[in-house]
Amino acid sequence: DNITDKNFAKATNKLILGKTYGVKIFGIKKGKVVSSPDCLAFLATQRAILVGAQGVSLARQLKKEEFPVGKWTVSFDEKDALWSDADGHHGVPFVYRYSDGDWSFNLGSFEGGWADDDCLICFCDLSA
Repeated sequence: DNITDKNFAKATNKLILGKTYGVKIFGIKKGKVVSSPDCLAFLATQRAILVGAQGVSLARQLKKEEFPVGKWTVSFDEKDALWSDADGHHGVPFVYRYSDGDWSFNLGSFEGGWADDDCLICFCDLSA
């Protein structure tokens, strides 16, 4: 219920209608647990633009067959751009693709860790 345009209106980068973006999905290595700052550092090496909930929603609409089955695909943004709950935990949007075709949208905790059942979605500006 907390994944709304209002709660994620502060996206660091807004997607622009008609512009083409490159999108890649990276898995987290088996047996590894990484922090959100580690994920952001990796995305920076990929020259990713951070688009949060809007990005993962749009990618799921346009290219849902390319999402990994049985994994959470996480779409990061800067911590300050993420929605936070009453306890100050920041929600990172992600989607899960089930083998039967169903999907779940949810929020993971920025303050928690990410493991090998998670993937990072990376948006790149192709004109840069």
